[in-house]
Amino acid sequence: MIDAINIWEKSTQLNQIELAEQSKIWTVSIDNGTLRTRSLDKYLSIEKIPQNPRWRNVVKTCHFILSQDHLDGQDRVQLNQHLEDIMDTVRNVSLCNS
Repeated sequence: MIDAINIWEKSTQLNQIELAEQSKIWTVSIDNGTLRTRSLDKYLSIEKIPQNPRWRNVVKTCHFILSQDHLDGQDRVQLNQHLEDIMDTVRNVSLCNS
């Protein structure tokens, strides 16, 4: 998610709040007059990732960023690789739990 947000910010010049608002995947809330993305923020630190992560939201976010026309080719390759890594992990975990 860190790389995905960095790619988003670099290619669009927008921050993660705008990513959450435009994608409609993550909730944006107001704390003391400041916009926050609490649920998204949990995926930006290994220590804060939920016990049962919403991997579909992470995948949807990657797809949303990949849908941007002005995305750099190298960034697109990097994000696609991360997406494949996520899906491989999900498949492996799913097979282990079967």
